[in-house]
Amino acid sequence: MSHSALLPAASVVHKKPWTEEEDRALVAAVQKYGPCRWSVIATSISTGRVGKQCRERWNNHLCPNVKKSGWLEEEDQAILSGVAAMGTRWCEIIKSPRLSGRTDNSIKNRFYSLQRR
Repeated sequence: MSHSALLPAASVVHKKPWTEEEDRALVAAVQKYGPCRWSVIATSISTGRVGKQCRERWNNHLCPNVKKSGWLEEEDQAILSGVAAMGTRWCEIIKSPRLSGRTDNSIKNRFYSLQRR
């Protein structure tokens, strides 16, 4: 039996792509409440999203500090040396100043991309 089968239907969170309208509402709510009150933000945007979804969307895609440009050799080396020293503890590896602006998820994806080469 799946985990969702154990939950009441109203509490099941359905995954669907974010719309531009939802993104705009999320940005406005973060500007109003700050990037920490995710349950309040989720309720305020009235899209059926939960706080965790809002937090992840903000932190991984919408936050202006998120770096989305191409990867530098220096960043690749920081990832590889971080994994050599700490294993796949992405939340620790991200603390390297050479990876400023990157998310833990983007670092993980970049590492596995490098491994496939």
